[in-house]
Amino acid sequence: VGLARDINIFNNCHHIGNVTVKNGIAGGITARNGILYNCYSSGNITSITDANESNSFGYASAGGISGDGSEVYNCYSTGRIYTNGYAYCYSGGIAGNAYLISNCYSNSVVITKSTNKAFTGGIAGKCPKVNNCVSLNDSIISISLFNNNFAGNIVGIYKENEYDTYQFSSNYAKTTNKIFTGISINDKNVVSNYSDYNRFGSPLTTDILSLLNNYVNQNSVINSIKLRSWVVSTVNNNGLPIFN
Repeated sequence: VGLARDINIFNNCHHIGNVTVKNGIAGGITARNGILYNCYSSGNITSITDANESNSFGYASAGGISGDGSEVYNCYSTGRIYTNGYAYCYSGGIAGNAYLISNCYSNSVVITKSTNKAFTGGIAGKCPKVNNCVSLNDSIISISLFNNNFAGNIVGIYKENEYDTYQFSSNYAKTTNKIFTGISINDKNVVSNYSDYNRFGSPLTTDILSLLNNYVNQNSVINSIKLRSWVVSTVNNNGLPIFN
């Protein structure tokens, strides 16, 4: 869905394939808005804005599940997430820019490029409320012309001023994740600082399947939607959790 308005609840949806949007917002299930449950996406999601085109407004956002303005529960994504623009640009394994994300994981490669500011997160480029999510992203890359980069295993940014409210709990990241920030990939700074656990998450030292299913057991129904449990298959999704 490009823009979710009157009917904005998505349950048990999945997408396999690539999505490319020029001068707009891209998402695996929804581009903009929506409350999403039990969804997954596998494919490359790309949002590009062109400063030379008159209908371009510069903003670019892409996410494995949703591009912008969403709430996401119990979802996962794989694939490559990429944005390139000349204003504020956001990329996230689950959402580019979201209101709330719970009990999700992503192993996407996530890349943001901007001539202004670039926000990149393994779960979201920007989101003020994230809980029980896991970043398995091998590479999280944030590049801008003037080195205005924000990147993290969980989110690129969660507040823009001291008055913004935020809530983070029980988020984890694979310790081998690599975060690159800089004006080019060849002039990179590898971030290995876990002091800000809101952005970077706690090091993942437990079984991801147990983390996801424990949340479902404790929150089996959210907003009248039943959350699906998780299993691991040795022949599907490279041994990562899938829905039961």
